[in-house]
Amino acid sequence: MTASIGIAIYPDDGQDAATLLKHADTAMYHAKDHGRDNSQFYSASLTVEAMRRLNLESNLRSAIDRSEFFLVYQPQLDLASGRIQSLEALIRWNHPKQGLISPMDFIPMAEENGLIVPIGEWVLRTVCSDLARWHAAGHPLRVAVNLSPIQFRDPQLGSRIKDILADTKVAPRWLELEVTEGALMENNASTLETLIALREIGIQLSLDDFGTGYSCLSYLKSLPLNNIKVDQSFVRGLPAD
Repeated sequence: MTASIGIAIYPDDGQDAATLLKHADTAMYHAKDHGRDNSQFYSASLTVEAMRRLNLESNLRSAIDRSEFFLVYQPQLDLASGRIQSLEALIRWNHPKQGLISPMDFIPMAEENGLIVPIGEWVLRTVCSDLARWHAAGHPLRVAVNLSPIQFRDPQLGSRIKDILADTKVAPRWLELEVTEGALMENNASTLETLIALREIGIQLSLDDFGTGYSCLSYLKSLPLNNIKVDQSFVRGLPAD
């Protein structure tokens, strides 16, 4: 067992027990955010940050309804020919008051409160709609979408994707799902079952950030993957080092 400790000191951090406990609690969550199993002292900036996160979470719940999300597409090139081989969809949030908010800020928050499932479904539906439009215009591209570990554990994932593909009339082979190494290692039996079910639909599967976790080459033999994306930290320094 480990402990995350938040510390508030009288009288600077509060004049009464209720205020001190509230501020100590804020400091404790700060300790959890810094890797757990440590202690943090309260400061007024933590309250400001907590209020910012609370407001951001509140706005995140209505961001889909207000059409504040949009996608950008990063091309993946065939280096031999220079042609665009596929695209990777990346979500962005244009807040009406704060402007562009980094995915590093709102994706972890969406994973914590469960909003990543409806947000992820919006991404998949938007990607497939764009794919249908591009294919109709004569551009046969494949698009990769990152799946959160929370989405990957969703028992309705396969049926949701089937419905989206049917609604947009996009063939499964044009959709690629990227899952991180950590997500695949969480539950071997369930993971393999989900991967096989997605492959049976006809979807391409990629392992993202390979090299940041277990990095076990033999483990890859048991997974029905199409592509492996090696993390840059795994190969940084090549070929000189």
